[in-house]
Amino acid sequence: MTNCNPPPGIPLLTATHPVICPSAIAVRLSLLLAVSGVAALAQVARPDAPPSAAGGGTEVVTLAEFNVTATQDGSYDASDTLTGSRVRTQIRDLPYALNVVTREFIQDFAAFELDEELAYTSSFSAGQSTGVDYNLRGITVNSLLRNGFRAAGLSGSISTARVEVIKGPSAAVYGQSAPGGAVNVISQRPKTQREGNLRLSLGSYSTRRAELELTGPVSTRHAPAPLAAVFKDTFYLFAVADYYREAEQDFVFDHQWQAAFTLMKKFGPDTSLTFETEYIIQHNLRELPLPYNIETIGGRQVATGLAYDLFGFYGASPDGTNWRRQGAGFVTFEHRFARGLSFRLAANHNQAQLTSHAVATGWSDALSNPRRLAGREPEHHISGQYTWGVQSDFLA
Repeated sequence: MTNCNPPPGIPLLTATHPVICPSAIAVRLSLLLAVSGVAALAQVARPDAPPSAAGGGTEVVTLAEFNVTATQDGSYDASDTLTGSRVRTQIRDLPYALNVVTREFIQDFAAFELDEELAYTSSFSAGQSTGVDYNLRGITVNSLLRNGFRAAGLSGSISTARVEVIKGPSAAVYGQSAPGGAVNVISQRPKTQREGNLRLSLGSYSTRRAELELTGPVSTRHAPAPLAAVFKDTFYLFAVADYYREAEQDFVFDHQWQAAFTLMKKFGPDTSLTFETEYIIQHNLRELPLPYNIETIGGRQVATGLAYDLFGFYGASPDGTNWRRQGAGFVTFEHRFARGLSFRLAANHNQAQLTSHAVATGWSDALSNPRRLAGREPEHHISGQYTWGVQSDFLA
């Protein structure tokens, strides 16, 4: 019989067979593990346990997951339009074809003229005359819209926010229009944050352009109190540009000076009054179309194709330049009553003057005798145009 002397408080163990006597440390370790397991089980909360007193007895509410997303306003893709229904509308809600070229696209691709801005627009091609004409769906359109009003011709890119092309007979929403559609140039609005930009561009064919743009809130820091109250929440946009470019054809060039100023007064988040003015001076000599090769076959003169060898030859007088001066002004009042319920009242005046200098010549004589340009008859033409209009739109 073997006796083990246990620690104090543990009964004496007596065995008739050989046993291993646990040491005092082992016994105490076993007791500690047992007590720890019981304590751990006691700390496990029941699933339906009531909230603790520290929570004040309030019920815990679990909210459903929600996401907040934001997109940058400037991009190549536009989601709304002013041309489709004359007031701001989602493009997806329109039942007809409409294309939008944004300001970001115009700046990134250095598109300074209308035919360049719409170079990637389907069904559009530029015209060949000295006026403003283009083709939409194969039909010639000889007018341009600016903020929904008929423009005199030129369109300065410095104040252009976007160019919208409405195709087909749906362009009749603006009154008289061509079956091919219409092009509407939308003006840029002032920004609420102060900002200034200076852009310099250089390119082939002696292309150069300098543009300065300033925008932001009108400063009333040192203005008298009555004047400061008038110009509170008023924002401005001022832009000027000088643009020059030549072409592959000799003597051909285009030189433009552009200036624009816009003042916008906000009476609230849904109401605004905007004054806009723009002035453009253009001095240019436009390209001439290529003549045909004329050959004598069987005693008759027959055109046998274009004279590509005269591609760079200008078949008229280099003094036959054009001076065009154009000024435009807009006043627009807008108010949004609710989502999908808007009112817009706008007025416009537009005046333009064109002075053309030309020397009458003939291609047939020039081809038969390259040393002589036939005619040499100087011509001078002066024409003017003045238009005005008022529009009122209500969208429900």
